Amino acid sequence: MPQDPRFPRRPDHPDFWRLSKLAIAQDARVENAQDGVAMLRQMLAEIGDPASIDYTAENRVGLGLQKMGVAVSDRMEIIMRAVWTDAFRLGFAYAEQLAKERNDAGQE
Repeated sequence: MPQDPRFPRRPDHPDFWRLSKLAIAQDARVENAQDGVAMLRQMLAEIGDPASIDYTAENRVGLGLQKMGVAVSDRMEIIMRAVWTDAFRLGFAYAEQLAKERNDAGQE
């Protein structure tokens, strides 16, 4: 795909396009759901125990902030936990998609 001048830093690599497609699909599931929060919980439950994922997100964010010596508001910490969880879901979907593509191509 040719470089888009509107996004000069955007990679033109299959990994970027794979991630982009997965992120768009993930967003669409939430946006098209009657209850977006319930859909987010369901999406977490599809890959693991939501309480365990939430707890891990809380601890990863807390540890990162502690190591950087940064104090943030409770609201900012909640936002950071949501970003961590979103990235976790996207990473899981990416790994599944890549494994499927490799399997379909006869690679392991």
